[in-house]
Amino acid sequence: MWKRYRRLVAWAEAVLILGLPFLRVNGQSALRFDIPTLSLYFFGSVVRLTEFYFILVASLFFLVLIVWATAVFGRFWCGWLCPQTVLLDMAEDFGGWLLKNRSWGAKLVLLPLSAIVSASLIWYFVPPWEFFQRVFDSATVTGFFVVQWVVIYLELAFAGRKFCKYVCPYSMLQTALFDRDTLVIVFQGRPEEFEGKRACLMCHRCERVCPVEIDIKEGLQRQCIACTACIDACKEVTSKQDTREFISYRGRILRDKTIVLGAVVVAFGFVTLLSVALRPPITAVVKRQTKQSSPLVNVYSYTITNNLPERIEVAISVEGPYRFIGQKRVVLEPFEVLTGQFMLKSEGRDSEPPLIIIKTGDYQIRQRAGYL
Repeated sequence: MWKRYRRLVAWAEAVLILGLPFLRVNGQSALRFDIPTLSLYFFGSVVRLTEFYFILVASLFFLVLIVWATAVFGRFWCGWLCPQTVLLDMAEDFGGWLLKNRSWGAKLVLLPLSAIVSASLIWYFVPPWEFFQRVFDSATVTGFFVVQWVVIYLELAFAGRKFCKYVCPYSMLQTALFDRDTLVIVFQGRPEEFEGKRACLMCHRCERVCPVEIDIKEGLQRQCIACTACIDACKEVTSKQDTREFISYRGRILRDKTIVLGAVVVAFGFVTLLSVALRPPITAVVKRQTKQSSPLVNVYSYTITNNLPERIEVAISVEGPYRFIGQKRVVLEPFEVLTGQFMLKSEGRDSEPPLIIIKTGDYQIRQRAGYL
């Protein structure tokens, strides 16, 4: 039965989503967006919002991945991986096991499930160990947790499958990406098309178990979420009648489009990883202050970013007839962003603008700065 496989996938997804925030790499969450610093902690690396090139490449990668997955596997996301589907299925199962009622029992089970989902969403912005400390002390964290809990519960308990059927924009996008070989669930033939052979038993069991209340016998429909409930229902009935089921998956996975789009996905994924791996160890920006404390001395501000998961020492110097006034060596912790100031005093006339050199190890940044 397909239901068994779907439940295994659902539990694996739940463990992954709930467990990922607890996984630490280089002392930080494996996957978390830190709002105060506008930084994404990504499996031991840090991507900052200022690094637009990476955000652009990553966005294109996910866009191509969605197109490929939809064109090849159809509504696999909707029926197997979508959190909306997974949570509703779990709630109905728990409601049936614990409270012997899949309808109102599911609504009760959704209360704690919605709380867990609300907390897990916050864990991707606030570390779990910090969340448990602040949820009762911080009005902001508590407010987000409660509001999300209420909204998620109301959406799941009262909108439920109607959201999939009438609201979800992804189902509308999927229809445009389908072709005749896309993997879909179909009714293999109408009763009048069997020409004297054993036709559909017309038990209407597939209609009764459909969570979005459609009739699969009427053909492929946009509202179908590919949950496979109709396949299992048909197989259960036809197996007792010693005949094949009339509803099943249809499509061809291995074809030219799969290979071409798959190659594009791999290429974008490789470029995305490469854009992180080839980042320089440090990035730096030096600016001359507009307001100066003395006409003979220019004041400069700098921002140095450590892109490495290790502590580094950075040397700051100047090239040219200028005297450097300030701290010449600074230490940056892993992924730290350090700001500071230094001053330059000219010791020659009609000289070129100063060349600021920021160096760590064998890597250096050379930036020309203005001087008045």
